[in-house]
Amino acid sequence: MLDTLSKSRNVGDAQKVFDKMKKKRFEPDVKSYTILLEGWGQEMNLLRVNEVYGEMKDEGFEPDVVTYGIIINAHCKAKKHDEAIRFFNEMEMRSCKPSPHIFCSLINGLGSERRLNQALEFFERSKSSGFPLEAPTYNALVGAYCWSQRVEDAFKVVEEMRTKGIGPNARTYDIILHHLIRMQRTKEAYEVY
Repeated sequence: MLDTLSKSRNVGDAQKVFDKMKKKRFEPDVKSYTILLEGWGQEMNLLRVNEVYGEMKDEGFEPDVVTYGIIINAHCKAKKHDEAIRFFNEMEMRSCKPSPHIFCSLINGLGSERRLNQALEFFERSKSSGFPLEAPTYNALVGAYCWSQRVEDAFKVVEEMRTKGIGPNARTYDIILHHLIRMQRTKEAYEVY
């Protein structure tokens, strides 16, 4: 029920049901807290995300990689990148291994704020994490270069993707075309297309 309410953009109602259930001796678990975190994150209500996260920890539940992924993604989407990095560091201190999705969220978020050096740092950390690199992570890097108007570097990433057999895909080109048009480089955009 919590999941259905939360995913249908009724996270406030999901929170009410959760609170009522707790009063009736319902034992919440990490999954029920994670559902609420995801709902509040989609609403970009970081105050509630942080409240639910604090309550979860106060109740003795250890956040897992899914929990951290939701929290980091919510902070990135709300452009609270320093907070997202703080949660990333907390996750690593708790020996919770970050997923490719978490790296992708950080690369996307930092790149869109033109914090290219930090985006590149997280890309390098992603490469050394033990997970195989995926198209979404490469696409996040392409976007980071494009936000910093380094389209030539973005094309180098596209070549690396080809070399490694990881793409590029339609999303890769969509990112590049969007940025070329944004930079009023329409002739180059037509050449890509």
